[in-house]
Amino acid sequence: MMDIESLINSPGQEREDAIGEAISASTLEDIMWYVIESRLLDNEQILLVTKKQYLKEARAEHPDKAIYFPPEIRELYKNKDNKEFIKLVHKAKKEFKGWIVPSDKQGGNDAGRTV
Repeated sequence: MMDIESLINSPGQEREDAIGEAISASTLEDIMWYVIESRLLDNEQILLVTKKQYLKEARAEHPDKAIYFPPEIRELYKNKDNKEFIKLVHKAKKEFKGWIVPSDKQGGNDAGRTV
């Protein structure tokens, strides 16, 4: 696993691979959630909950934070170059308390409500 500085300075595909690895299920086994301060969102803190089973506890401990699951972060990462789009999706997610459904899902919604 790379340190943050190496991750930021690494070339595109290497960086994408490292980010994917960092949020993969294997690296999240024992961690219930992460609190992430996002520069993109004006230093707003968000919650990355690793599994649905931790959602209730995470929400109780951090009721004011928008909650994301790893597939939602992966989906947003596909639009990493469109910062305004990500901010708009985040705002809608907070407002409607919804979930981001992966773009490869056709009609089905196993993640919950959609934004």
